[in-house]
Amino acid sequence: MRVENWDTLYFIDGSELLTIMFPTQVENTLSTYDPHCVVVIYSVVDRATFHLAEETLSYLWQIGYCASGKNAIIVVANKVDLERARVISQEGKCN
Repeated sequence: MRVENWDTLYFIDGSELLTIMFPTQVENTLSTYDPHCVVVIYSVVDRATFHLAEETLSYLWQIGYCASGKNAIIVVANKVDLERARVISQEGKCN
């Protein structure tokens, strides 16, 4: 599987909003861009993405990313419509 980074610049109400999608380089991205929000996405049909999401959330917690109250983390479970293929329970446990 080949995953690349994507950068997209949006303008909302005259303000710039830069979105950056990246597979694993959280440390580099945080130090380069200083984002106000991090969206962590995992697939409920892929244990590896769930474990990567756990590692990412752990790292964000360790560095105190939300400690100031100015930053946010959003966690998104993808492919929830594939109930028969689900390997991550709704409680966040691997089946």
